[in-house]
Amino acid sequence: MYCYNQIFDAHNGPAAAMYCKEHLLNNVMNAIPSGPLTMEEWLAALPQAMVAGFVKTDSDFQKHGR
Repeated sequence: MYCYNQIFDAHNGPAAAMYCKEHLLNNVMNAIPSGPLTMEEWLAALPQAMVAGFVKTDSDFQKHGR
């Protein structure tokens, strides 16, 4: 069992914090390879998925603001 917590400091404004709250987790989870994974495979994929999820969230937010 794992726990997921988010803290958004809104250093880019409250809109950025709210956008992350609404999209970051899905973007990270969508970056994890699909299919049956062992716990070890899932944990091994997580760091790269987190980077990809943060990058996608940032990129999407920047497009959203235009």
